[in-house]
Amino acid sequence: MDNLLEQAEVNFRTLCDLLRYHYWKQAGAVSSVDEFLELFR
Repeated sequence: MDNLLEQAEVNFRTLCDLLRYHYWKQAGAVSSVDEFLELFR
């Protein structure tokens, strides 16, 4: 059960990151995935 919950958490975080990237790109805040990822390094 713990593994299932862990996978669900990873999938939720990935979905949130994809949505955040999509909206930031639409707003012109980033122009590429690499640029987006650099903001969090």
